[in-house]
Amino acid sequence: MPSDPSYPMAVAAGALATVNPCGFALLAAYASLVVLGDDATARPAPLTAVARALTMTTAMTLGFVTAFGAFALLAEPVATWIAERLPWLTIGTGVVLVLLGAWVISGRDLPSPAPRRRHAPPLRGRFGPMYAFGLTYAIASVSCAVNPFLGMVRDRPAVTGFGLFLAYAAGISLVAATISVGVGLIRHSTVPLVRRLAPTLFRAAGVMLIVPGGYVAWFGWYEIRVGGGTVADPVINLGTAAQSWLATGIDTLGPLALVATCTLMISIALAAHHLRRAT
Repeated sequence: MPSDPSYPMAVAAGALATVNPCGFALLAAYASLVVLGDDATARPAPLTAVARALTMTTAMTLGFVTAFGAFALLAEPVATWIAERLPWLTIGTGVVLVLLGAWVISGRDLPSPAPRRRHAPPLRGRFGPMYAFGLTYAIASVSCAVNPFLGMVRDRPAVTGFGLFLAYAAGISLVAATISVGVGLIRHSTVPLVRRLAPTLFRAAGVMLIVPGGYVAWFGWYEIRVGGGTVADPVINLGTAAQSWLATGIDTLGPLALVATCTLMISIALAAHHLRRAT
């Protein structure tokens, strides 16, 4: 049995999984979905903005670890058979994001099974779509990130494996929460500006779906073309440089810095909430 990695190492591995070479571009898409998930004319209380952000973080993290957890439970021949075909799913994921971005740029709201509300929808209204996004994020990331994950959780006692699984999920949620809480508080503090620039901002969010989606689709096609060899590709080279910069930054900061950042932002929201009640 392999030696057990520490739980802090598992948290760090989860944080780095969000910037894996295959799926790191989807962080920009995640930020776009956080922006598009709110009504630009609404101004929720700071704590409400934080609660919405943390709900989206939880949903995305659950979707991601659901896919990786299911992969860990598969027999190795089955997992290998699926992994060989994942680049096509990666391409499909990228194409869907490109189409959604084009839809948003055209001035339309994101497709939703629920009717559009005048004000921001309740928290449960975002959970399902963001959970689905977490699944697609994981599918796009399997080729690059699943093997370190499997190395941590497979062939270990159930309690140890489950603990490492939770620590890995915590690492993912730290990065996602830092992004979503930051975006949520920025939107809250700049609502008048957001209202004036809403059409431009929402079209910019559409671009932030198209660019990552296009890169993810291209990466899937690159994986098919490589097929175990090497292929020179300037797009992938540029993406690899950006991914390496992000991974180095997150690794240098470490989980404690991410926890401190999230705690600081939530503390600011609490202080704003109390000031608002006092006045």
